[in-house]
Amino acid sequence: ILNCDPYHYRKALRISAVDKVNRDLLVYLLWQTGQLTNQQIGEKFGLTYSAVSRRVRILKDLLKNN
Repeated sequence: ILNCDPYHYRKALRISAVDKVNRDLLVYLLWQTGQLTNQQIGEKFGLTYSAVSRRVRILKDLLKNN
């Protein structure tokens, strides 16, 4: 989905801006389903549970402002 490779995100020290937006969108979509906890989502993308919350909040703000 979105040409995203969660394995790449777990291993990369830095990701491009485009990859970051794609990752955040995928994180948001997974979060929105309510099927996974923030911890489980974070494990898929190499993020902490609090980073998942932050990425969701950032994407919500981005969607609201655009």
